[in-house]
Order: sequence, then structure tokens, then C-alpha cells
Amino acid sequence: MAAKKVSKRRKRAISFSIPSKPDSGGEWSVRLFWPIHVTQMMLWVDPDYRYTILGYPNKKLGWIFSRDPMMSDDTYHAMLACLDAISYDTTRFRRVP
Repeated sequence: MAAKKVSKRRKRAISFSIPSKPDSGGEWSVRLFWPIHVTQMMLWVDPDYRYTILGYPNKKLGWIFSRDPMMSDDTYHAMLACLDAISYDTTRFRRVP
């Protein structure tokens, strides 16, 4: 039996983000794909724009972003402490490369 050829085509998705309201204070409406919209909050931004924390208003999901591929353990734990301080369950966060 001949081996099945695996397609390596890449798929691309484009999402759109706009402020929810003019004075929303970091709340964004994100369209993942039509008709799905979600609300994300910009929770914290590093003064040098190296790191940012995003989350859902219901505090069930959150993300820590870094411009650099590597983040020190101290910085990562400081970000988790920020999330913990605003009642996110940091035990659910997983560090990925």
C-alpha cells in the first residue's frame, strides 16, 4: 500500500479588533471570524511595550504576551502576580514557547 501524501498547505485567518466604545478603557471587540465576536480587555502594558496582558472580562481566559521569544522566570511570575491581583485563576495558566 502506498503512503498517503500529507498536505502542508498553510491556512491563514485574519481577525479584527476595535475598541468596544470610545471610552472603553482597554476593552476591545475582537472578530475572530464572522459572526463570532468576543470581548477582550487590555489589562496591562509594559511602559516599554515589551510585555502585555490580555484577558476576558469573565476572567476565565487570559494571555501574557512578550515581544521577545524568551521571558525570564522572574518577569513571568511578576505577570502572573498581576493577574492574581485582579482575581484570575493563575493555576490555569500554562507557559508555552
